Amino acid sequence: MKKINFLNLGQHPITNNFLSQKNPKNEFFYNLKLVYNTSTKLISLGKFVSPKKMFNDKYAHRASASKTMQAAYKKLAFKLKKKFNPKSILEIGSNDGVFIKHFKNITNVGVEPCKNLAKITNKKGYLTFDKFWDVNLANEIIKKKGKIDLVYSANTISHIPNLNQVFKAIEVCLNKNGVFVFEDPYIGSVIKNNSYDQFYDEHVHLFSFISISNIVKKNNLK
Repeated sequence: MKKINFLNLGQHPITNNFLSQKNPKNEFFYNLKLVYNTSTKLISLGKFVSPKKMFNDKYAHRASASKTMQAAYKKLAFKLKKKFNPKSILEIGSNDGVFIKHFKNITNVGVEPCKNLAKITNKKGYLTFDKFWDVNLANEIIKKKGKIDLVYSANTISHIPNLNQVFKAIEVCLNKNGVFVFEDPYIGSVIKNNSYDQFYDEHVHLFSFISISNIVKKNNLK
């Protein structure tokens, strides 16, 4: 395995982190450098920012604030119910419940490490674990709710450093014929549109079809 440095965008503060004072002396910065893994064909940040620093009890982004996202999730939920007819659903990165609220009449579980957002969905009656997604959490969930028919995630899988842990946990919690559906930025579109703003602290990885195929095969999925 060889990692090739190919883009260095210098020092940046983290995103979605409002500050209480102007130009604080101790504001956190990280080096935004991109690397290419010749083995997995995956593009990632050269050095990851700690997830606990980015996703905490003061996380600012609420998906429900966007009417566009509300409409998109409603439309998608309808399509997924029609195509897969799941009896249970788990959402990784459930934010404030903008997607999972469309699955009221089946077993539904949210995973949201930002405690301020998890508190919102728990109050709305959707069981939400305010923890980071991993194999231990997957086992905890299936002990309480059983295996899951449909796992969904939007703009979250690319945020998690350990992808093998992510996909292994998905493999653990899915029913035999279960389905995992996820949406994240695609490196092909980034290159085509020159949208280098997709490179930042929360986007630990940017996926291609080849890199995802390699990760999936490694974790007994197809």
